[in-house]
Amino acid sequence: MPAPMLNIVSKPNDWTKQVKRSTSTQPTTKTKFLQQEYWQGLKDFMESEKSFVKMQNPLPQSWTNIAIGRSNFYLSANVNSRDKSISIWLNIMGEEAKKNYEKFYETAYDNSLTEVSKDLGWAKMEGYKMSGVTLRTLRDFTDRNDWNNQFRWFKDNLERFTKYFKPKIAKL
Repeated sequence: MPAPMLNIVSKPNDWTKQVKRSTSTQPTTKTKFLQQEYWQGLKDFMESEKSFVKMQNPLPQSWTNIAIGRSNFYLSANVNSRDKSISIWLNIMGEEAKKNYEKFYETAYDNSLTEVSKDLGWAKMEGYKMSGVTLRTLRDFTDRNDWNNQFRWFKDNLERFTKYFKPKIAKL
């Protein structure tokens, strides 16, 4: 039977999503606008430095997620204005989070302290459906004069996390 052939001429893009978010019932605070500007700055920095880590489009929130090649595993970059810190998390999520964390810990812990950072924190997070590996430093994301230093810290450490952990995650 003959049928019409439909070609997509236009489809929603990120702008549409951002307009929807901006018209939601929650007001966007000055801090949320600054967070979105910060994540845009980090994304632009990563692209200008030709980093292999691909950042998502910036949102007005205290974190941004980065895919690492497997469901239930992802990186997140975080800013905290209360304790004036920035951090990176390797998040292990889902029903199998504890089991995956234990396997991961066995295969990755020892060398992670030399290959990524001696300051890594490994957290099984009992009582939660997630576990993670984190790296944190004291930096005030509201200090625009320090953004390039913070972006450099994020770039260097997100690349270290990705290079070290991504192949190990793929083998789980």
